[in-house]
Amino acid sequence: MFSLQSARFAGALIATVWVLQSTTVRAGPGHDHGADPAAIAGTASPRAVAVSENYEFVGTLKSGQLTIYLDRMRDTSPVADARIELTVVGEMGVAQPQPDGTFVFDSPILVKPGEH
Repeated sequence: MFSLQSARFAGALIATVWVLQSTTVRAGPGHDHGADPAAIAGTASPRAVAVSENYEFVGTLKSGQLTIYLDRMRDTSPVADARIELTVVGEMGVAQPQPDGTFVFDSPILVKPGEH
């Protein structure tokens, strides 16, 4: 006959097996989602970001051209009538407004690698 200790052991064993089986999830046929998609590799353009209570300034640098996005914080509309003056490594200049609401600043200094 079974002793009380054997009954407790058997009950604990059954409970352990039940818990382990209930936490194991297996996909049945047709439920394989395949391999994870590959990560997109590429280089990001250098960026500058400045935020105030009223405006958001984002600049992206590509091939010596700094493209500037200046938006109003309240509705993210572009500030197309702004005048943006820049000084880069001692060179002063004015970013030129573009028809799409952005501004562009070209400088040969921005082509050189390093911090500006």
